Amino acid sequence: MMYTRKHIPIIVAHRVNSRRKIKHYIFNNIVDAIELDFIKSPSNGSIVLQHVDEDYVIRDFITRNESEFLDNVKLGFNVKYYAKRLTSWITDTLTHKRCNKKPRKYYIESILSFIDEQLRKANRSITIIIDLKAKGVAKELARALTEFPIRNAKLFISSKYHSELAKIKQLAPHVKVLASFDGEPINISEYLKSLGMDGASVRAAFVDKNLVNELHKHGLILAVWTVNDVGMARHLARLGVDMIITDIPEIIRKVLELDEEYRSMQDEIDLDRYAGQSEGRVVIGGLEHMFGYELGHQNEFSEEKKKRGSSI
Repeated sequence: MMYTRKHIPIIVAHRVNSRRKIKHYIFNNIVDAIELDFIKSPSNGSIVLQHVDEDYVIRDFITRNESEFLDNVKLGFNVKYYAKRLTSWITDTLTHKRCNKKPRKYYIESILSFIDEQLRKANRSITIIIDLKAKGVAKELARALTEFPIRNAKLFISSKYHSELAKIKQLAPHVKVLASFDGEPINISEYLKSLGMDGASVRAAFVDKNLVNELHKHGLILAVWTVNDVGMARHLARLGVDMIITDIPEIIRKVLELDEEYRSMQDEIDLDRYAGQSEGRVVIGGLEHMFGYELGHQNEFSEEKKKRGSSI
């Protein structure tokens, strides 16, 4: 039995929410993946490039309904006037009023065309994660992804609105969808497969080896967010996660590439004699297992590090 090497996880630049950042990451070739946040514009319902916390979207819905309620209640002029002023202020503040003023170049159709154009100019490919932060846009998003394809990109849609993802998958089967979890997922593989999902996007604090093994055993993808600590990134790479989403992609990628470069300098090890140690386990190809060694080989690496005068 021989193990095969697994490359480091895909490093995803987090919140690339401007045309300038998109162009920067495409042409500088720093990372192989970017994440973009899209919301539903309160002004016209269009899908717009911008980050808004989901709590704000929910509060926006509530305050708008409260405003309609006030219109139907017979209140004194002063009470009604100040109540509407208050709900209007809450709505504008919590939903980032500036999203209403976003020019058309930030609409989903324009952004998809812009990315396609820049990739052709740069003559490269890239992985794109669209993080959807709104409900009720599945049909429009699926239409945009179909009518404005990005030819040199692998496309993923992630969202905490799992029902939206299920609709998008039905309308645009060519797009891969990742259900986001901000907590410990239970029976995750069964849940994802029942909805036709391609994988999960999970907060780093809730990712462990059992979760990675379970998803990979069922052929599902695991993206982890938001990782801004080098030690955490190394740990997740050892677990064998597929994607690491971070605000410091250049640093995380460089560190993991140096780790990989150091390990690649070691002589190839015949792993047949260690195969028995791994029977009955799921080998996922993370850094701990990609060479098939266990902790018993730490001494070999320590000696080699002393010779080379460097460290992992």
